[in-house]
Amino acid sequence: MLVASSRRWALVTEADSKDEPQLDDLIGRLDLEKVDLVLVEGFKHVPFTRIELHRPALGHPLLYPEDRNIIAIATDAPIDTGALPLLDLNDAVAITGFVLSWLDKQQA
Repeated sequence: MLVASSRRWALVTEADSKDEPQLDDLIGRLDLEKVDLVLVEGFKHVPFTRIELHRPALGHPLLYPEDRNIIAIATDAPIDTGALPLLDLNDAVAITGFVLSWLDKQQA
């Protein structure tokens, strides 16, 4: 499948392997000179900085605090996160603000 516009395009391809792709290999396909941030969904087994998305109604346990790479939790219900920032899962503007603030601190 190919999706295109005047400013960008994306190509979805079928994988020849039955093995899961490696995150490093996928990121290696990007032109990192042209990106500021790479957002990744999944790859829970790979250590990288992440925001945990959690819906308590689904009954799944939190990955935090066992996963030390989690810097915040975005959820749709009140939960105890200790000292970890709690974000409203339904407030994309606030999550974007958190990410931008975190990036600024990393670059300082």
